[in-house]
Amino acid sequence: MQISNTGNAPLQISATGIAGANPEMFAISAGGGSNTIQPDETHDIVAQFTPISSNQFTATLQIQSNDAYSAVHSVSLIGQGTIIPAGNMSISNSSLNFGEVAIDTTSDTLQLIITNTDRDFQIRVDSVVVADSVHFKILNLGAVPFVIDTVSQKALDLIFKPTKANTTYNTNMKIYSNAANGVLQTVALTGRGKEPPGDIAISLGTLVFGSVIVDSVSDVFELIISNESSFYPLITDSLVCKTAEFKSRFGVVTIRCLA
Repeated sequence: MQISNTGNAPLQISATGIAGANPEMFAISAGGGSNTIQPDETHDIVAQFTPISSNQFTATLQIQSNDAYSAVHSVSLIGQGTIIPAGNMSISNSSLNFGEVAIDTTSDTLQLIITNTDRDFQIRVDSVVVADSVHFKILNLGAVPFVIDTVSQKALDLIFKPTKANTTYNTNMKIYSNAANGVLQTVALTGRGKEPPGDIAISLGTLVFGSVIVDSVSDVFELIISNESSFYPLITDSLVCKTAEFKSRFGVVTIRCLA
């Protein structure tokens, strides 16, 4: 809107504002406040309309000045909200479980697929937010907002990196969009930190018992399993021997195998 000063003296605009039935739907985005317009000059005021539903909204732009004939000029504001049709969204998983991951290491990548199942309308994804973005990350989100075309998909690759052992991490990822079947989709994310494994070293690759008389016992051979890590324990899940003697959780393990 343009205000002109057709007089011979400066026109003082002291204030501008919006009143009426729906003032919250309208705003002065530029040119508001107090201004001075010299004779034969103009001043622009820019108003914008932001509807929240598909209804008609009205308000009044009021301009206060030192005009000789009217101290307040009013301009009617009318706007009609329109809903842009959107497609329906589906997600491949309602939760992603990364399982146990050694601390300070990165998990395998898990993928979430967002699908627009509609054949006629696109979906606009406005934002994707991970509550715990320290331990869970999206590798390929790219710029937002983004559009998923009709009958198309967007794949998100996620990783988990714990920092504490014996700790379960639970958070969520929220997907905000204009989808017709729901503007918010929530995906639960979980993972657990564990101690990294030790470094195994084995003294021999092969134990040769040689020829042994049937039903008799061979000589005893020793296989030394060592943990070369200075920080983390080595825990064996199974030993295929008849007896096993563990001297130290962190040090040397002596295995005596009988034929």
